[in-house]
Amino acid sequence: MSKIKSIKWIFVGANQIRTGWRALLFIVCWLALYAAVGLPSRHLLHVDKGREIPFHVAAVGEALQLIATLGATWVMSKVERRDIFAYGLSGPRFLAWCVRGWLMGLAAVSLMILSLWSLGCWHFDGIHTHGSSALLYAILWGLLFSAVAFSEECTFRGYLFVTLSRGMNVWPAAVCLSILFAAVHLSGSGENWFGIFALFFTGLMFSFIVWRTQSLAAAFGLHASWDWAQSYLYGVADSGNRIHGYLVRSHMSGNELLSGGSVGPEGSILVIPVMLLIAVTVHLTTDPRHSSD
Repeated sequence: MSKIKSIKWIFVGANQIRTGWRALLFIVCWLALYAAVGLPSRHLLHVDKGREIPFHVAAVGEALQLIATLGATWVMSKVERRDIFAYGLSGPRFLAWCVRGWLMGLAAVSLMILSLWSLGCWHFDGIHTHGSSALLYAILWGLLFSAVAFSEECTFRGYLFVTLSRGMNVWPAAVCLSILFAAVHLSGSGENWFGIFALFFTGLMFSFIVWRTQSLAAAFGLHASWDWAQSYLYGVADSGNRIHGYLVRSHMSGNELLSGGSVGPEGSILVIPVMLLIAVTVHLTTDPRHSSD
């Protein structure tokens, strides 16, 4: 009996599965769901290196990740007997925070592009997509990047962040998940060492925003508009990827650490002060005791 109790102690504490095992179970569920729905569809996801990503390919890939994320979160909510919205998806001002985050993301990317232009690193080459096609792609990519943001924020700042924060406190959890967030981008064809570090730092800042606002809403809006503004509005690479149907034709030049090189502006050293500016703005405009009121 004592042997059984000692084994149980490894897995169970305070009458529930220990934090590390719950986090591992979420990851296993995510991988299992992604494999189950992804294997039949993987032939649809191939894009030759260096080519623009078509909307339908991005949509299929993101749908697979979204199914895996929502499915794993739902499974864990049942394991813990909690509402699925308990992992950062609740709050009476959720929509308002989404809009605020979206505006911050658009302003942040525009500030980076303006800075890069003034330094001779970003060059405007004209309008690439016109008329109704431009409007259609703006809407389609806006919806797609909203799905990207929702999926990634729920994965890295949703269940895992809430769970690990309880077990190891907020900042150790933020560091661990930011490392994971950066690591999953290592397969990106255009990534470089600073781009990966910038993703780690961005993950920390997003974790701070979620902690400060007690909700995924602001981070979700910021993430969505950040990707949309880079990829569609300003026509630059985002984590080394370019999309089909972008609005502005442009190119980068100059020092890679400053311009971001093949990674795009989010691989520029300018991302550090811009992200810090966003974090300071959130800090000064919220009260952590009433931030989700």
